[in-house]
Amino acid sequence: MCVEFQLHPSELKSHWEAHILAKTSKILPISSSGLKELRGALSKRLEAAVSAQVQQRTMPQPTRAARPAAGPTSAAAATSSGGQAGSFAATHMSVPMVSERRYRYLQDRILDRGEALDDRIDEFENLVAAAYPDDGEVSDPWLIPTEDVLVVGRICMDVNTEDEKAKLNEKSMFLEPSRDTGTGKRIELVFPRGVSHRDGYQTTPFFPGAIVALKGRGVGGRFVVREVLSLPPMINEPQTASATVCVAAGPFTFDSNLAYEPMSALLRTVDQREPNAVILLGPFVDSEHPLVAQGDLDEHPKQLFQKHILGRLKFLCDRRPNTKVYLVPSVRDAITDHAVFPQGEIGGEWTAHPNIHFQPNPTVINVNGVDIATCSLDALWDLKTREFVYAFHQQQGETDAMANSCRQFLEQRSFYPLFPPPRDAKVPFDLSHLPLSTLQTRPDALILPSRLAKFHKNVDGCAMVNPGLFSRSKTTGVFVTMTWKDGVVSVSQESVQLPPPKNPPP
Repeated sequence: MCVEFQLHPSELKSHWEAHILAKTSKILPISSSGLKELRGALSKRLEAAVSAQVQQRTMPQPTRAARPAAGPTSAAAATSSGGQAGSFAATHMSVPMVSERRYRYLQDRILDRGEALDDRIDEFENLVAAAYPDDGEVSDPWLIPTEDVLVVGRICMDVNTEDEKAKLNEKSMFLEPSRDTGTGKRIELVFPRGVSHRDGYQTTPFFPGAIVALKGRGVGGRFVVREVLSLPPMINEPQTASATVCVAAGPFTFDSNLAYEPMSALLRTVDQREPNAVILLGPFVDSEHPLVAQGDLDEHPKQLFQKHILGRLKFLCDRRPNTKVYLVPSVRDAITDHAVFPQGEIGGEWTAHPNIHFQPNPTVINVNGVDIATCSLDALWDLKTREFVYAFHQQQGETDAMANSCRQFLEQRSFYPLFPPPRDAKVPFDLSHLPLSTLQTRPDALILPSRLAKFHKNVDGCAMVNPGLFSRSKTTGVFVTMTWKDGVVSVSQESVQLPPPKNPPP
């Protein structure tokens, strides 16, 4: 069958697993009768694909319409999904969209992935054209004009780079335009001396997947950049609300055990603060925890989650009925069956308090009128380790490198603006649901948990916060408290202390 359908043995195994899981709840050993059924299914799929290709070549192709932008859902729709009280942006996935948002194993079509990437460039072309009307229409970078033109596209690395760990640099940077504007054909970028930034920045970061707006002209199969333009900013109304929110990012237990002692210490401290909301980011039961990875468990991961996470949170909510708790999963969580990004909320039947709300990853949560966007991926680390910072020669002065990197999430309007994700990051990116990882309006705060040093910065009116990882291998970390009063936010970091052992050693 591998020869007949030109499949690698691992691919055939994947098709077998998908075929069996569509019929039963567990993967069964390969059998002769099952292989006959699989052969028939693969044959029908191959015939349908060939028929579709023939039909596509013989019929005129209609103009591809851009997908509608994913906008915020209503508060009523959010409430109908599991009784969640917050209002969510495009990343919230309401009940009517379940069939569309669900990740389908081995059903991720290349056409859908390509359209999702191309639609993103089309969206920014429209935004840039509206923001810079005096610069003319967005042009094809392959044209050879008599004057500088405006181009928009995605930054890519040289495809001839053999080293997988090679980083983007000035000599390996290409621009991929949209298929409508430039047929999607990549062109090499050249940065001669004298390139400037329209907003006067001393430096600007470039990274694979970044959407950029440039001015210059095509010369001999390359695009010579003269000026870099900022992408149009997102809009948000001035904030006058008041709220107190505590945030912590997992893991929530030590590597040596699954007793979740740091979780208990965290909730004891949070109980004293009486916040309006508590946002906890996964992993809650980490699949990379040494005991979980080895299978050295006395309880099922879902039992651990119910007992040590939901049980402790229920106790907190009983004591503080005005405190809402929001749980955002991680792709490393062993308690979810949706392990791709963008990721659905933690599914299943749980014994939880009405004030405990399960959120998708990423999500935008509204607390007393304050929009807080968050994502449990370490997107900041991936961005910092892959970005190439270009310094403009004619501009002098100091620059905040971390603030510039954080600004990319707002300019790119994305929780994870890199593409493709680094291989060592192990990010299972679901491109067919790319719109669910985008930002539509500028949030009041963006939580970016990372292994990088903890920080909080005000970037273009948005509080950018890295709370760090709450539990290290043997020590507890910190959690963050954000307080808004009359629209002004203050951020504090606080560590927690474990109680002394009941029977200390002599």
